Amino acid sequence: MTFTKSYRLLPLALPFLLACGGSGQDSRQPAPPAPQAIPADEAQAAIWGFLTLEHGTTIASQMPTFVRAGDAQLLVSPPTVSCITQVTSTKEGRTFILYTFNNCGDVMVTPNSLSGTISVSFSNLAPTSYTVEYNHLVATRGSQIWEFNGTKTLNINPAAKQAILIATNLSAVLTDSAHPELNRSYLYNANLNADWATADTFKLAGGYNLVANTHTLGGVIASATPMTWTAGCCYPTSGSISLTKDAASASAAFSLPCGTLTITPAGQAPLKPQLPTCAQ
Repeated sequence: MTFTKSYRLLPLALPFLLACGGSGQDSRQPAPPAPQAIPADEAQAAIWGFLTLEHGTTIASQMPTFVRAGDAQLLVSPPTVSCITQVTSTKEGRTFILYTFNNCGDVMVTPNSLSGTISVSFSNLAPTSYTVEYNHLVATRGSQIWEFNGTKTLNINPAAKQAILIATNLSAVLTDSAHPELNRSYLYNANLNADWATADTFKLAGGYNLVANTHTLGGVIASATPMTWTAGCCYPTSGSISLTKDAASASAAFSLPCGTLTITPAGQAPLKPQLPTCAQ
């Protein structure tokens, strides 16, 4: 933000300036303060945390029991694999479904496993409003171990193929035995609008707050430039996020080809960090 000063001329100085053809204004203005930038590595950590918590909590969607409903990947059909157990109960007009994963694997990375529980609950009067609780959901992929805890509330409009997603104290902790320098933790709160009305396209817009290790940042995804995932790419293929940290800021944008991320700290040149290749 640029601050300008107005200068009052002393009465004795005014005739002298006028006699010399002066305008009565001091042309020497203070230089505008340089914009404060969020360091690129912090911005990248914030983006990675956002992607992890919006994509990572659906990692169990590789199981055939998950059905697409926005990014909810809600568990609505009976388990068809032996590594998942399901317990259903009803209390005070709500249905509760507890899914327990017992070392479920996927074919993408070896070794791999998925353990822990996800609880899905909904009102029997309004089965389009769901609460999804992650309780020690641990995903092991190679040397990396991710643990997810926390809650998401999803209010789904199935006709419009839209939803409001609210994350409350959703956490993710990464432990990498091969690369301990990559160890990190995230705490995530968000209020986002989801849209999957276009086939093979998923969009997110809204705001979130993310604690990445010890750095707290805010993110805003404008509805005009939503994060957009399309078929064949694990990263958004378009969309931008505005990041703020106190008075500092940065922006990040995704584009094609898959995995192209551009980070622009305020007042600095854009950077294009290298993202891991999508697992096939």
